Amino acid sequence: MTRLNDIGGVQGFGPLTGIDETSVAPVAQAYGPDGRTAWEADWQARIWALVIALGINGVCSASELRDAEERAAPHDFLAASYYERVVMGIERILRERGLLEAG
Repeated sequence: MTRLNDIGGVQGFGPLTGIDETSVAPVAQAYGPDGRTAWEADWQARIWALVIALGINGVCSASELRDAEERAAPHDFLAASYYERVVMGIERILRERGLLEAG
């Protein structure tokens, strides 16, 4: 069964945006002097730290998190930003494992 995010070869989504191929810096140069330019907002950096903490503590792997993100309802998946999908995936995993109560 194909999931909504698996759109390889599908037409009609338009061009990719947000990347200027003439100015893409190497990953090592992705961070500015403040060490935070990889994120558009502080909350995104906090979510990334939470993902790392969940992995280090054995709560979930990156693959499990991706699976949880991709199980979102199609409308929710398409309406969410990258980090919003990560938050939805974290919530789903924590609920499924009894570590977070609904509400």
